[in-house]
Amino acid sequence: MKKRKKLLENKNNVERLYYCIRDKMQKYRALIEKLRVPYIVAIYPDDKVVLDFQEVLSCLYGNESGLFQIYQHVSGVLYFEENAGQYYFKYEQNPNALRVITVPSGVFSLVPEQGSQRGGEAPLP
Repeated sequence: MKKRKKLLENKNNVERLYYCIRDKMQKYRALIEKLRVPYIVAIYPDDKVVLDFQEVLSCLYGNESGLFQIYQHVSGVLYFEENAGQYYFKYEQNPNALRVITVPSGVFSLVPEQGSQRGGEAPLP
């Protein structure tokens, strides 16, 4: 019974996430199409929400309702999370995008480097 409940909760989380991402993709559609510029949607889960990047991918690539299939004006999705002053970025490029932009995944650190007074950037791969 617990396993079934967990699956239903996860399905509901993915469904809510799907509509949140969809709303972001729709918000500036007219402007993006008018200006003909790349458009990246950013996703940053808050502390109260447990979100896995695989759940984001399931929203982007789901069969006929995959958001990347529907919203070709979106160049990609940038997912990031923070942990102890380190920001972890993952970029997923839309294979159906009308305008492509490449963004590297990686880490940005606000944690002071050893012997340094200020934070530094970690090199991106």
